[in-house]
Amino acid sequence: MSVNQNQMFPNVPPLLIKGVQEFNNQSYFDCHETLETLWGTQNGPEKLLTQAIIQFAVAYYHWQRSNFQGAERLFKRGLAKIEQAKIDQSASAAHPIDIHDLVDQIVSDMPMVTAHKTLTEFPVIRFL
Repeated sequence: MSVNQNQMFPNVPPLLIKGVQEFNNQSYFDCHETLETLWGTQNGPEKLLTQAIIQFAVAYYHWQRSNFQGAERLFKRGLAKIEQAKIDQSASAAHPIDIHDLVDQIVSDMPMVTAHKTLTEFPVIRFL
């Protein structure tokens, strides 16, 4: 994402845009740090969505280091947060993330982590 992404979503917190960019660049530790700062200022469904993305980032971080059990555990926690928030495509403008697409990517990766296989492609978070 570039500066244009900030211009496309002027109401989106810059930390969310930065965290998504880090996630998409597979800089999962940095994504975790960035989004944790944002998460501390949020409430409601937005907070749960941010926490889920943090958990997904940490899961992929673990997966990159062959900690398959840690990855699986965090994927499940993140998916539970999404369900808890009951977030759908009409979620708040504060989070114009295509959550259905992200969840589909996570769910399709789950058999690979369960089988302790190395990922060759990593998910990408998309804005609506």
